[in-house]
Amino acid sequence: METFEILESSCFQLGFYSQKAPEKTGPNEDSLGFVLHRNKAILVVADGVGGAPKGEEASQAAVSSLVKTFSKEENLAADEHEFRHLMIDAIEKAQENIVKLNNGARSTLTACGIHNGNLRSYQIGDSSLLVCGQKGLLKYKATEHSPTGFAVEAGLMTELEAMSHPDRNIVSNVMGEDDMHIGIGPEIELAEFDTILVASDGLFDNYTTDELIEIIRKESLQEVMQQLVTLGKQMLDPEARKKLHKTDDLSFIVCRRK
Repeated sequence: METFEILESSCFQLGFYSQKAPEKTGPNEDSLGFVLHRNKAILVVADGVGGAPKGEEASQAAVSSLVKTFSKEENLAADEHEFRHLMIDAIEKAQENIVKLNNGARSTLTACGIHNGNLRSYQIGDSSLLVCGQKGLLKYKATEHSPTGFAVEAGLMTELEAMSHPDRNIVSNVMGEDDMHIGIGPEIELAEFDTILVASDGLFDNYTTDELIEIIRKESLQEVMQQLVTLGKQMLDPEARKKLHKTDDLSFIVCRRK
């Protein structure tokens, strides 16, 4: 994508963007998708695992399963309990589809379902998600399934230390592996103007939670997207990217409750 796009529903504003890593000869292995429907939303970002073949196929399979499931009117009409089960079923179906590719492809997946103002996240791998209020309060951040992600969650290292750690590229849990498991987050009640960021590790491995919250919390969504895209395009500048911790495919969705 050359630039970002913004969409709206009766309850949400949403922007999305994706770019390939600089000097990469293969395809962008990130995929993203979403469904907006009145007071319900599905947001999902997947990142094909580097070093494994056909990462773009795995991430596309992961995203398409959720989008197809919630593009059906009868599923969008589900109550909150059934909605959660549909999310899990769609992720498990995506896992089956990736295994059926039979080509060694692997992917991370971070998704959330929003139903009547309540958000719940679903985590596999080291893409991530955060939710913050307009004044900058961090309401929730998903724990990345990686040695450094677990260490940060446990207070054993800071986010900055994790970004420069030699094991930062190791992922502990991915789709396509037999032992894949889904990390399900708590139910988060969204207030007016709360903002959700779902992104691949190309964003979260270069900028801290506090830095990202300061960008997404208060300006118009147009301005938020412009600032995040500017951060992403630093990877495309040979001088600017020297200051980053890593270069990678980068994709993100920003969603704000009206």
